[in-house]
Amino acid sequence: MNQIHLYWLLTSHIFGLFPVVVTYLDFKEHKKYQSLYMFFNYIAVILFSLLYHTRDYGNINEPIKSTNDVWILLDHWSASRLIVSTSFYLMSLKTEIFYVYIYFMGIILLIVKLLSPHLLSFVNIFSCFFISMVRYKIVLKYFCNFPKTSVSFVLLILISTFFWFLGLQGNYELWHSLWHLGVFTASGVGCKARNLLYRKYYSNNLTERNTEMRVYSRATSTSI
Repeated sequence: MNQIHLYWLLTSHIFGLFPVVVTYLDFKEHKKYQSLYMFFNYIAVILFSLLYHTRDYGNINEPIKSTNDVWILLDHWSASRLIVSTSFYLMSLKTEIFYVYIYFMGIILLIVKLLSPHLLSFVNIFSCFFISMVRYKIVLKYFCNFPKTSVSFVLLILISTFFWFLGLQGNYELWHSLWHLGVFTASGVGCKARNLLYRKYYSNNLTERNTEMRVYSRATSTSI
């Protein structure tokens, strides 16, 4: 039966290539290291999740069978950390603050996972909601400038969360595979929206500043 399903818990990770490609292209275009940081984060989470989910197929779980608990920790913690990191990334924080917050939240999530694993989902949801409220002006910019993309992102998040909870009730292979599809697609859509927002506001401002600097320099050299 697993062969009929084509190992969906593993093959569904292909959708993780969406945010991987988007963040890489964003880095190539704008040379912003937050995008490169997220690029490597997505790759790491995909790798950890793939290795973790081999445990769901008895004929291929040998590589991690002896260290199963370690991979459970890595998968749950890295996935939670990535969800929060993506939320902070979409809110266009300054680079220095971004890394400080991500490091701090990574430690908090690790402590929660070790001491109270059942609270991890709550901390994730609260953190994402909190940063959205604090950066509500950025959220409004998304919805005002890219309403279809923003609504699609929210719907994908809600549907993915629904799939995740369904997977806890039963038919894990189906619902958790759909969770992978939904959450990776949502991440890609969100990262693409961030790229569009950066082009619209920040790239234009940088272009104007560079133009002003060139004009100023030219005028100065003429006056001399």
